[in-house]
Parts: sequence; C-alpha cells; structure tokens
Amino acid sequence: MSSGARFTPKDNDVILTLSMMQSFAMRLLLLVFHIIVTLSMIGVILLQKAESMSAGLSSSSGGSMFSARGSKNFLTRTTSVLAAIFLATNFLLALSAKNQHVFSKDELKKEDSRNLEIKQKVR
Repeated sequence: MSSGARFTPKDNDVILTLSMMQSFAMRLLLLVFHIIVTLSMIGVILLQKAESMSAGLSSSSGGSMFSARGSKNFLTRTTSVLAAIFLATNFLLALSAKNQHVFSKDELKKEDSRNLEIKQKVR
C-alpha cells in the first residue's frame, strides 16, 4: 500500500480486531471444554449409580481398583474433580460474559442515526 491509500470500510463490512477474534476463540474453546466436562460428569455420576446398585450383588472383598469398593472410591474422586473443574469453567464463562457488551435498542438506534448522518455527509 502506498502512503496515501487508506482503508475505508463499506456499508456491510464487518471489522473484527485481533483482540475480538482472540476473545471469541477463547470463549468458544472454554465453552467446548465446559460441555465436555459436563457430559463427562453426567457419565461418571450415572456409572456411580450403576456401581452402587450392582455392589450388593457382588460378594468380592478387598480394596483393589476393580472391586466394588475400589471403583466406588475412584468414581467418587473423579466426580469431585470434574465438579471442581465444572465450577471453575462456569466462573470463567460468567466473567467472560460480564466483559461482553450487549447493546440496548436505544443504543442501536443512536448508532444507526450516527451512521446515517455520516453517510449523508460523505455524499
């Protein structure tokens, strides 16, 4: 580009800054991670319920990981870890939503009138 050339956006152009794209990408990544954690936690809780029902049927004793007692401890710990991650991602998603500005109808009308004034001045 020469020193005299300037970029002038057209009416329908959407200009996204690098920070806006990075912010959107981080929120999207966090949301996808949050959904994965949520589905994993649901699965572990359902497994825990199934294990507790079948624990009465088995007569094995001992504390190995593959016994009813060992798997119960493992599933309980996994549920606790997933719940902590779930709460942390909830908190981070709430913070990112707080920083996102949502325009009211009045603000949008003012912005539209400003854009119309600028268009009329340019012509």
